[in-house]
Amino acid sequence: MLAKKNRSIVFVFIIILSFVLFGCADKINVQTTFEDPTPSGIHDRNSSTDKHVGFEVIQLQSRNSLRAWISNDISREEFSELNLPLGWFKNQPREAMVDGSRFYKSPFTETNGEFLIGEAFGFNWWHSATVIKTNISLDNENLLVASKVHKYHEIRFYAGSTLTILLSPTKEPYVLISRDADRKQESPTIPTNWKLIEYITPDDLVFMLPEEVLVIRTDNEDSFQGPVSELYGIF
Repeated sequence: MLAKKNRSIVFVFIIILSFVLFGCADKINVQTTFEDPTPSGIHDRNSSTDKHVGFEVIQLQSRNSLRAWISNDISREEFSELNLPLGWFKNQPREAMVDGSRFYKSPFTETNGEFLIGEAFGFNWWHSATVIKTNISLDNENLLVASKVHKYHEIRFYAGSTLTILLSPTKEPYVLISRDADRKQESPTIPTNWKLIEYITPDDLVFMLPEEVLVIRTDNEDSFQGPVSELYGIF
């Protein structure tokens, strides 16, 4: 259990120390575009050869603002070798667990289709989400680490697809959206009174995540997001 506590404590300490010592991170050269930079196409998440893996860096702006930037043109090897300055952090390479998704715009922009893009570290990036609160406590066992994230993110599952649901003690459903592509632990450890459920959707399921979504990380870095109102009352 001590390791679970340390996971969130160390993360918060790094963020605060970076902010206090170095202020906001070096700025990326940001521009606005109305050309959708998000990846297109549908992938087979059950295929062993067609895993959709995304690469994301986090830019520290303040204690309550961490910008997530995604690159479509960086390779896994290039991401692994990427050295970031202080105030920037790598997310793990993330394996998508959905049949399709779409971002409508970058956070805090005014118009659908408006995205912030920029070049940094030799690659092009687009702004997908902003973390506005970290280290949210959800369980007494400190197995879950949650953040509040601002984004405009639509998720799609096709009829017959299996969703993995993390159900809270108050029956709020959180859907598995992505996993650590390099995970060593396949199944997460779930706190008492929480449930892990597999649900086969009988029809196509398309939903918008909440604009300020709760992102829950488990001890194997699975990312459950929600709550998803379209799934209320099913479990």
